[in-house]
Amino acid sequence: MEPTASLRAATRRRAGFTLAEVLIASAAGSIIVAAVLSLYLFLSNAGRALRSQVEFNNQARVLQAAFVDLVEANFCLLVDADNRGVRLYSDESALEAAASGDEEDTAEWIGYEEGPTVRESRIVHRRNGKGNDPARTLCEWVGPADSGIPMFRLVTGVSVALAAHVGDPAIGSAERDTTGPGRQGMDVVVIGACRNLKRKL
Repeated sequence: MEPTASLRAATRRRAGFTLAEVLIASAAGSIIVAAVLSLYLFLSNAGRALRSQVEFNNQARVLQAAFVDLVEANFCLLVDADNRGVRLYSDESALEAAASGDEEDTAEWIGYEEGPTVRESRIVHRRNGKGNDPARTLCEWVGPADSGIPMFRLVTGVSVALAAHVGDPAIGSAERDTTGPGRQGMDVVVIGACRNLKRKL
């Protein structure tokens, strides 16, 4: 028995999709894929920025604690003329010997070593003097404070302030070395005082 014309037409219609249906389905699928991909990229960038901010906060906390501990462990200090470091002396005689030029100044030194980018710039501690190695890195991803105040400055005769920005370079900087959307990082301002609270340098 041969199928009728209307049955043949119905069978033909059920056999596949029309071109219009395929185009609409493809467009809808493309929109969904694009939306999911955009969301993934946004969350990935936001997650990277959040991880960087947490890391910068940790580095800043470690820098503050180490700086205060190192300064307080010494007897007196001198800030470098360029405000990029501080020399720490274990006793007054070591300071006087260095000032008289009788011997090489091998005081402990905490200072800023600027790299080609903020990522490569760091604050270091050198136990045997400014030019001597090895150096212990106290903090990376560091640059001058946004306020523009000197990185190291004498507060009183025996107290020194450290002001720096830990994190991405300043907005408008020529550097493109950043960690994600928005500027990550924080300004650090900390004051350390030597044990000799009566001496005025």
